[in-house]
Amino acid sequence: MPPVTTYAPALLEFYHKAAQSPVTITLTTKRAAFQLRARLNALRVAMRLESHPLTTIADSVTNSIREKLNVSGANTWLVIGSPCDQQYLGALRTAGITVDPTVNLSELTLPELEGPPVVDPEQKGLDELFSSTGSKKETNND
Repeated sequence: MPPVTTYAPALLEFYHKAAQSPVTITLTTKRAAFQLRARLNALRVAMRLESHPLTTIADSVTNSIREKLNVSGANTWLVIGSPCDQQYLGALRTAGITVDPTVNLSELTLPELEGPPVVDPEQKGLDELFSSTGSKKETNND
């Protein structure tokens, strides 16, 4: 996987803008649209692998492709990046749920939960499987 530094800064900006509101890029061929979407998705994977600070922003975007039928017969292809929760935002606003843009949500602290910690059974299984002290079946290949 190529490192994040091999991607154009404009691709990072695409995710930054698309996390806030839908962004549409018009391309002339289906192939170009699918290649761009693949490149955007590869960038997101590279960001995850490198624990890039903008990974959470990129993860909050859904990329899709639509064909736009033109009267002239020369169809174009749209790569659309939108916030994952875009379809719910109107209903949230109607319910009176809004975000104060002056508040940095990453600085908010969550209240402590009472009770024992929640154990993820999948993670527990992986921990047991890969731990050196976990139970392992030994096989005899004589």
